[in-house]
Amino acid sequence: MFLRDYFDHFPKNRHNAVVSDSAVAGAAVLERLLPTVDVSSCIFECELYRPEVEGDYSLRITQGELSSWVSELRETAFRDWSAGAVPWERAREFLSRWATEPAFSKLGEFWLEFDYETLKMGYPKPCCFFGAETVQDPVELRHICAGPLSALLGRQTPDGLRDNLKRCIRALPLETGLFQIGVMLSRDETPESTRLFTGEMGAGQVVPFLRAAGWQGAEPVLEEFLKWSVSHSDGLYIVDFDVFAEKISSNVGVNFGVSPRDGALEAFLDAMRKHGFARGEKCAGVKKWLESDDIPQLTNNISHFKFPFDGYRVKGAKVYLRHEETPDVTKIWGRW
Repeated sequence: MFLRDYFDHFPKNRHNAVVSDSAVAGAAVLERLLPTVDVSSCIFECELYRPEVEGDYSLRITQGELSSWVSELRETAFRDWSAGAVPWERAREFLSRWATEPAFSKLGEFWLEFDYETLKMGYPKPCCFFGAETVQDPVELRHICAGPLSALLGRQTPDGLRDNLKRCIRALPLETGLFQIGVMLSRDETPESTRLFTGEMGAGQVVPFLRAAGWQGAEPVLEEFLKWSVSHSDGLYIVDFDVFAEKISSNVGVNFGVSPRDGALEAFLDAMRKHGFARGEKCAGVKKWLESDDIPQLTNNISHFKFPFDGYRVKGAKVYLRHEETPDVTKIWGRW
């Protein structure tokens, strides 16, 4: 399905409680720039704990959709966007190399994430993420640093960054690899910040992993939150945080899906509201998102929930609302 098809049919004003007007307007700018790129999935982020309706917007690119992106980006000029040009030029180079170079061939998918602030200003700048499921040892990391990661950074991966990524990989539980690596190119203050997403692990493995990776934060507080979450989650946790040449960030995201049990979503939304992790009107908006059938070719579902932890406390909950081309959906809870 073309990107323009999503916005030709996206319902105006139906999901105001969870999808911001600025995100939809910014995404419409992308639709005008890149109308015929193939897209099978997009995600709206919603911060459930804040009264404002704000959130990022993401597009997933698979190898099957790659050729349309390479062709369309080749014809699109971002030079007039001044500061916004560099992230797009890096994305364009990355996707071109993904289509042609063996070093990129193992990458499973690519995501463009547009921060709310750039959507609001009308010139969406992407943060870029690539699938890193094959990275389970320092040898594979070396190939990733030399090829895909360096392409997004626009230069050779710094030694300190590579060393800290290596430490994180060595700290992973057995049989757990990475999920994604990204570069936060749209963020003017930290445009070379590298974000790491682990593969799935159990709740009891999260804090030991972070400790071994060199994380500095309030472990008892995070452990208490994880204990609370277990009765609501599907038991599979993905952790994300920024990695720098000097350190890893104390800010982490704890990501998981909801248990598939009947009534689990209702119970989870109610528990988040009672703990102050989510507002009542936002929870109602999540349920409305799932109940909507905007057009027959597209399905609304939930990718996952995320709880940002600033090193000292859980700030609240975010939900990632997925809009995807899946004519035959057999379960509500998709994984990423």
